[in-house]
Amino acid sequence: MRSESINMRKNIPIGANSQLAQTRWDARGVITASLCALHCLLLPALVTLIPSIGIGAGTVLIQTSEWILFAAATLFVILAAYRGFFWHHHNIMVLIILGSGISMMAFGLIIETKYTGLIHILASIVLISGHIWNASLCRKCKQCRD
Repeated sequence: MRSESINMRKNIPIGANSQLAQTRWDARGVITASLCALHCLLLPALVTLIPSIGIGAGTVLIQTSEWILFAAATLFVILAAYRGFFWHHHNIMVLIILGSGISMMAFGLIIETKYTGLIHILASIVLISGHIWNASLCRKCKQCRD
């Protein structure tokens, strides 16, 4: 019996526990990136409501929510990529894709252009794709299944 490969508290193989944790970080990343895309898609409708809130309050609310979503997306990219790359699959392309998505999002936040919304939506799509690929590579990883 392989007692060292069993998590005694939950009676699950350690590889399965590790894979479950990895999938959770990627799922949180997909949700956050989806919220970013939804935010960018709904922002034009929200802009029409800003005069009823007050211009200053509306602008601050929009900018604050963008930075909060960016911080959450960055956190989940770091956690998911770290666990996926260093613990499981070691595929550098996942890091490049997730890093590109975060870079695009940061670019859209720092340099405001008329295409900022489009940049954020594309960045969200890149992040969602990267998280899904990272999770699928972790599920296929032999180390996780053993």
